[in-house]
Amino acid sequence: MENDKYETKIIIYKDKSILYDGHGNTSVFKEGKQSLEAKHRYNEIKKRLDDGFLNWIYNNVNADIVIDEQKLPKDYQIVFKRLLNSITSEKGRALVVLTIIQLTIKAISPEQSIRLHKSNANSNSFSWNEGISMRQLDSNYITPFLREKNLLKLNKFGAFMTRSLAENYPYSRLYKAEIRGDKTDWLTIVDAIESRQIDSIEALKYILLLLKNRSFKFKEIADEAHQLAVKVAEKSSFMDIQKIILTIVNESNYKARIFEIAIHSLLQALQENHYLEGTLAPMTQMRSANKKHGNVGDAEIYSGKVLIESWDAKYGKEYLRDELEELNDKLLMHPYLKVAGFITDKQPTIDTEIKNRTDEISEENDTLIKIFSFDEWVKYEMKNVSLSDFDKISSQWLVYFVDSLGQKRREFAPIDEPTEDWLKECITIFKERLHN
Repeated sequence: MENDKYETKIIIYKDKSILYDGHGNTSVFKEGKQSLEAKHRYNEIKKRLDDGFLNWIYNNVNADIVIDEQKLPKDYQIVFKRLLNSITSEKGRALVVLTIIQLTIKAISPEQSIRLHKSNANSNSFSWNEGISMRQLDSNYITPFLREKNLLKLNKFGAFMTRSLAENYPYSRLYKAEIRGDKTDWLTIVDAIESRQIDSIEALKYILLLLKNRSFKFKEIADEAHQLAVKVAEKSSFMDIQKIILTIVNESNYKARIFEIAIHSLLQALQENHYLEGTLAPMTQMRSANKKHGNVGDAEIYSGKVLIESWDAKYGKEYLRDELEELNDKLLMHPYLKVAGFITDKQPTIDTEIKNRTDEISEENDTLIKIFSFDEWVKYEMKNVSLSDFDKISSQWLVYFVDSLGQKRREFAPIDEPTEDWLKECITIFKERLHN
């Protein structure tokens, strides 16, 4: 039994968990209502955040900053860089936000464990005696701060929309939930914070510095992409621009999302030139579930509060029998919808069954149902555009597409996932186009 304390393990009891960290240290995490001491710590953290703690840290992250290697050794600086570099359009952001939450907690209240992310005064809900609600700190302080400073684009509800971060186990190397992101480096940082191998304030400054640099860098990339898009648009026909946009979609990571943006940005240009019957709704966030948010499609047009036209982007899908039934269910909530349909990147499969069911749904709901390829949909939307406006709209389409990726049109496209790689792909394609 003497060697047990040198084995990394966690033992779960009915009312507690015991963590053996493999270095001879043992931590006991009791379950139950939040203790008075934990409540005091939580209130102190909230007070400091209300008083502008994060802004104070942020304002100290400037061109003159020097990171103290005694407080944040080089090896850990590398770990932080890897964590941030692991962010893609699909994963990684939640772990970065959670790391900032944990650093903030420890910087304000060194006595508070950052392994315990839940607390509750209700005995019917899971809680640790010495835990605090990281979810509330995130949604009320951390995520709003990051969004306000444009340091990281993420869902306004915060990191804990990722449910795998909310399992009822302490954060440790033995945390078994499947997490999309750099889990290893995140847990390395958690252990380093808890064991005081790094200074939380210095580490918080460093991660904000990395994010700030990425933000300035992003703006430069977005500006370059915009300038190149304008030049390409000036030298390209409508058909050329359509092909360029589809090329960008096909060569990008997470094609389904950028396909949605390509569709929405054409509608933005049409609205700008008064060719839409109603008003285009802003894009929904990447992680928004259509049913939860009441959406019929990815691009929606309203007349007042009434949905009249809706399009759902289906990249990589050609046979849409199940999607037709889902649409039929949604139409019950939108009796005045005039046109609804699907847009595929390739020619969709329209067999007898699909055609008959499409006709049935159209007749039953008095809604025109369409299944288009991208090319067919573009022709459908452009059919009423005058020849004199074609070049103008095509130029705007490309520029609005790029500016949506560049966070320059957030009133129409509040895209909360990283788009830097997409912009870089645009720049490469534009440069090749201009040099040919």
